[in-house]
Amino acid sequence: MSTITKELNSTVPEAIRWRRNMTEDECARQLELLPELGKAQLVQFWEQIIGKPTPAGIRRELLIRVLEFKIREQAYGGLRPHLRAKLREIAQSLEKKPPAIRSDKDGLASGTRILREWGGKTHEVTLVESGYVYRGHTYGSLSAIARKITGTQWSGPLFFGTKAKT
Repeated sequence: MSTITKELNSTVPEAIRWRRNMTEDECARQLELLPELGKAQLVQFWEQIIGKPTPAGIRRELLIRVLEFKIREQAYGGLRPHLRAKLREIAQSLEKKPPAIRSDKDGLASGTRILREWGGKTHEVTLVESGYVYRGHTYGSLSAIARKITGTQWSGPLFFGTKAKT
């Protein structure tokens, strides 16, 4: 019986047991073994590394990806403190920001920018509470803006590509 087979038959192979300050060779060996482990072994290894149960219904492939990241993080170091602080700051600012107000205008959120190239120019429309802003003027519909751009009658949602596919 090969070493790998023996390792895979145990609950969590010795070669893949979590330890701090592992060498590059140990890291490479663990990364090599992960795809060969069963889901039960991966779950057990997750709990050993993360210290919490796996999320319900997590796929085996995602387990492997997260564990690969954690192994590399341990072997090569994680994020620098200033990057970790910056990410935490961004996350907190997103939590404080109120969700975008949904509009009944084609199901788009207020603040959405719509870009359309026509006649060799890029045209930008921004959805606001009171309608659509195009070149500093507010319009009540995308069709009015499409007509302004093309000079002909158009369905605004069709012209700008916001019409729901059916």
